[in-house]
Amino acid sequence: MKKTIICTLAIMMATTMHAQGGVERLQVNEKSNLVTFTQVVENPSKDKTALFSAVKTWIATTYNSAKTVTDLADENTGKFILKPIAILPLNATVSMECKYLLTIAVKDGKARIVIDNIRCDNSLVDGKPITGWGTPEEWKKGTSNGYKQKAAKLDNVANVVADHMEMLLRSFDNAIRSDAKDDEW
Repeated sequence: MKKTIICTLAIMMATTMHAQGGVERLQVNEKSNLVTFTQVVENPSKDKTALFSAVKTWIATTYNSAKTVTDLADENTGKFILKPIAILPLNATVSMECKYLLTIAVKDGKARIVIDNIRCDNSLVDGKPITGWGTPEEWKKGTSNGYKQKAAKLDNVANVVADHMEMLLRSFDNAIRSDAKDDEW
């Protein structure tokens, strides 16, 4: 609960800092044509097994239930596939349900995280859907599920999504770069 409150406050503060240009912050991958957030993190002091363990720990601490978001965790290939759902605040009373695909691959000294297939299905008031937002690709094209949203609203939604994804990337980076051992307490 404490983590959720801190994350919510961080996102709200970051959203106010990015008041304009939210849709422009979203980068489209040329191969997949999807808005994608990608990062490769190097830690030469960790082998594939240690990085796999670090990713498992990161997933468990980042998401309420690692089992419900993890579709694949294969130690032989060093690959994880997750399908989390994030409830992101748009303002003090409205939040948004955002689903995405998170793919992580590890090998000796490196870990790569890719976030794509982002879909913001609903804005929620008191947990009840009020409108759908669609995908970042639709926002960039100006065709968000046929809704004629004001550019400022889409920019706010895009900023909230980008802030959340960038926060995940920073958190992942810290987890992979950390050389602290679990038995150091």
